[in-house]
Amino acid sequence: MMKSKKFILFNLILILILFTSCTTDTVEASRQITIRDWTRNLRSEFIRESDSWQVYCSENFPVQKDIIHTMIERGELPTKTVSHISPKKPGTWFLHIDDSLAAALTHFVFKGDTIIIEDQPVNMNGCFLFTLIPSGINNRYHEVVIAGKKANPEILTDFINKAFLIPEPWFVYKRNVLILPDIKYEQNHKVLDYPNFVEGSVCGDWMQKIRQSSVPEVLAEAFETFVTKDPMPVIHDSLATFFWFEPSEDKPVYLLSDKTGWETSSKNRMKQIPQTPIHYYQMILHREARIEYLYRVGNEVKRDYLNPHYTGSGYFSHSVLTMPGRKPAPEISRPPLTFQSAIDEFTSNNGNRIRLILPPGYHHASSTYRTLYILNSYQNMFIIRTLMENLMLSGEIPPVIVVFAGNEPLRDLVYTVDERYRTMKKPEYRMVCAWSGETDRMVIDESLWANYLLFSPLDMPTIPDDKDHHFTLNISTGLYDLSEVNMITKALKTRYPDHTVVHYFPGGHHPEEWYRALIRELKKGL
Repeated sequence: MMKSKKFILFNLILILILFTSCTTDTVEASRQITIRDWTRNLRSEFIRESDSWQVYCSENFPVQKDIIHTMIERGELPTKTVSHISPKKPGTWFLHIDDSLAAALTHFVFKGDTIIIEDQPVNMNGCFLFTLIPSGINNRYHEVVIAGKKANPEILTDFINKAFLIPEPWFVYKRNVLILPDIKYEQNHKVLDYPNFVEGSVCGDWMQKIRQSSVPEVLAEAFETFVTKDPMPVIHDSLATFFWFEPSEDKPVYLLSDKTGWETSSKNRMKQIPQTPIHYYQMILHREARIEYLYRVGNEVKRDYLNPHYTGSGYFSHSVLTMPGRKPAPEISRPPLTFQSAIDEFTSNNGNRIRLILPPGYHHASSTYRTLYILNSYQNMFIIRTLMENLMLSGEIPPVIVVFAGNEPLRDLVYTVDERYRTMKKPEYRMVCAWSGETDRMVIDESLWANYLLFSPLDMPTIPDDKDHHFTLNISTGLYDLSEVNMITKALKTRYPDHTVVHYFPGGHHPEEWYRALIRELKKGL
C-alpha cells in the first residue's frame, strides 16, 4: 500500500522546501498523542523517544489552526506544534482533499470528491480519512488526516479519541459509519449453522422451527419481529447471542469487540442461519461483564442499531453490552449537586501547568493531607472529582489532594506540591497511578511514594535495577483487555513475582473500568 521509503522521503523533502516559510505557534508538549493510539500495532520506542510530536494544519482544513490549538490545550488533541514539519520527527498533517499536499504525501489517486485507494474508490464528501506514511528515516511514521468537502468538524475529536481500536492501514469516517479497506475473501466464505439455546427456551423453540421449516426465510422474519421487541443482544445466564438481521449482500459479517478482538479474523466472523439473512455470534461472558462492540459488514463498521446503549456523543461510538450481574458504581454516576472540593492550578518552574483537586474543607482547615498523583491528562477531571468527593464525603477514604502530573518531571512535581500545599511529606502517604499508554511514565522510587497503581498498562514502568526491591505494583487489567496489556502484565508478573499483585476486572480497555478499579484500590489501601 505504501510507496517505497525512498520515494516518500523525496516527497517530504520537496514539501519541506516549499513550506519552510510556514510557521505555527508553539504550545506545551504532551507525552501521549491521542490520535496515534489507533496505530497501536505500530507502537514503537521511536515515537516516545522523539523530543516532540509535530503538527501541520492547512488553512482550509475544517478545524482551523487556532481551534486545533484549543483542542490541544484541553487535552483533546495532545500534541506539540513546531515551526515546520521535519521528516526526522513523527508528525500529524491536517489537510483538505483539495490541498496539493494531500496528493503529495500519499500515493492515493484524487479525483474530485473521490479518492482511489488500492483500486477501491471512496467518496470523501462529508468524510475524514486517516492513514499512515513512512517518513523514510529509521522506520518512523507520519499521520495524515484528510478532510473531504463538507466534513463536519464536530465529529473529529470524538472519533480520534476512539480510533485506537482500528488496526487498519487506513480508514474513512462519516458520522456513525466507518469505511475500511475491502476484505479479501474467498468466494465460499459462508459458515452456516444454528445458534445453540437452552432446550425448551423460547429462542431454542424458534431455532427448532426454522431448522424444520420448508420456508425458513419466512420464519426468520417472524423470529426477527419477535426477538427485537427487547434490546439486543439476547442474554441467557452467561450466554450472550448477537444478531445481525440486515441483508449482507453476500458479504461476511464480523463481530468486533473487546472479547473477540477488533481486527477481522476467522475467530470473530459471524455464522449465518441457513437459507436466511440472519447472522449470529454466541459467547460466554462473566456475569458482571461490560464489553463494547461493533459490526463489520463488508468494508463498513456500524453500531448495533438494535441496542440503545452506546458510548460517545451520538456520532461515532461503540455499542455497549452490560451483563445483568454488573453492579452500578454510584461513586461515578452520581455527581454531587454542589462540589465541595476545589480546583486549583499553578505553573511550574519548567513552564508546565499543573492542576489539582483539593479536598472539601481544605481552605478552612490547617490539616495536612495525603496525595494521589495521576499521570494521565486532566481531561477526565470531572469524573475523577466526582468519585473522589463521593468517597471522601462518605468517609470511605480519608481526605486527599489529587495532583494531575501533566508533563512535569515527577521528582520536581512532588517537591513543588509539598512546598505549595499542606501535604503529608512521607512516601507512605503518597500514591501514584497511571493507565493505558501513560504507564511508561511511572517511576518506581521509594523516596517519592510507596503505593503504585497501574490500570491496563500498555508500557513498562521504570523500575530500578537494584536487587533489593521494596515496592508493590498493584495492576488492574481486564478479562477482555488488549493483547498488549496482557503481555505487559505477564512480563511484570514474571519478572517481579514477589512485587506484583494482579486484579482482573470483567471488562475491556476502557476508562470506565479504570475508574471503577481506582475506586476499589482507594478503598483498599489509601
